[in-house]
Amino acid sequence: MRLPSRSLIFAVIMGLSPAISGEVFAQDATSDTSQVSDPAMREIDAAFAASKAAMMGSPSDALAQAEQAEALIQDLPESREKTIAYATALWLQSEALNR
Repeated sequence: MRLPSRSLIFAVIMGLSPAISGEVFAQDATSDTSQVSDPAMREIDAAFAASKAAMMGSPSDALAQAEQAEALIQDLPESREKTIAYATALWLQSEALNR
């Protein structure tokens, strides 16, 4: 499974939705989401939580946390959770950049 491009995800997040093939977000029937380690997801979720907590008071800190989460996501095996985490990281980055 290939992750959607960063610009595509950003466009979707920002409401500029281009025509998207259902194939982009389709779950690969052979991907095993149990390969995603709980410690890795906990670390990513902690970065997401820190980004959300910092968003109103310090958008630059929120951006840094979202970028840290994105870096951690790169090591995850291909799965639905990875795709969702990647979209979440880009969403948080776009929110921070708009503040």
